[in-house]
Amino acid sequence: MGGNSKRWSAFLFYVFAENNNRVDFKGDRADCMTDMALEFFDTYDKKKPFFMTISQIEPHHQNFDGVKASLLNPNLDCYQELYRRRIPIIFYNNYYKNLHYPRVIVNDLECADRLIGLLVQAGHRHIASIFIYDNYQSIEKFQGTIAALIKRGVEFQDDYIKWCVSDEAYGPRFARSIDRFLRRLPKYTAVVCCNYMIYRLVRQVLEDQGKRVPEDCSLVCFDYSSGDWETEGITCSIHQGEKVGQLVATRLMTMIQRHDCEDKNYTYVLKPKIHIGDSIRTLT
Repeated sequence: MGGNSKRWSAFLFYVFAENNNRVDFKGDRADCMTDMALEFFDTYDKKKPFFMTISQIEPHHQNFDGVKASLLNPNLDCYQELYRRRIPIIFYNNYYKNLHYPRVIVNDLECADRLIGLLVQAGHRHIASIFIYDNYQSIEKFQGTIAALIKRGVEFQDDYIKWCVSDEAYGPRFARSIDRFLRRLPKYTAVVCCNYMIYRLVRQVLEDQGKRVPEDCSLVCFDYSSGDWETEGITCSIHQGEKVGQLVATRLMTMIQRHDCEDKNYTYVLKPKIHIGDSIRTLT
């Protein structure tokens, strides 16, 4: 629910609350949304069931506030207060390691092992990678990439890793940054993209450089979220958004029925779904 009147969250914005009534706010989006939820819990009719979804995800700070997980989280006190009030919470895709709430996630370590393993098996040793460092899910993909390289006796090269933050990762300016990054790596033969949006930018950069996939550069992608992976021919892990949503919804409804707010075997770790396309060139 909700919408922004400006790009950043520290300005005016609004949400549609009960009975589709518009509520206007001025201030930090995440803080206002949290305050609104806590006020609701203080005043609602406890005899009536309810279902609330709070979206605090912003491109520039999606992993510092709200339902997505983070490395730093200034709202821990809010989650502790919700726990004190016995409010069921479940995280998906990401999570906070120092909270004991259940989560539904994909095994990104296994996913990285399989994707990087395909590249190494095809003879690639100079592998460029792009990750988002304020996203715990991306951090696990990075850790899995390193482990997969070391496991197969391939040297990890720090200068072949490019980091970015969430708010800079999806625009034309970052495409130029990717272009400069790849031009500094004359030996690279493959690129690992941490998500679908990064993949689209990398494809654009390679096309602008006159490079073909896979003849001039091999590609793999984590969490490919478009439905055209087969026609695209990309070797990737398929984003399992629909299944994640179903698992989250059924577990949350069970938690509500049982008045649970702790992880009593509600956590679910999905095995990655790998599609092998034709985006990896076998080196001779």
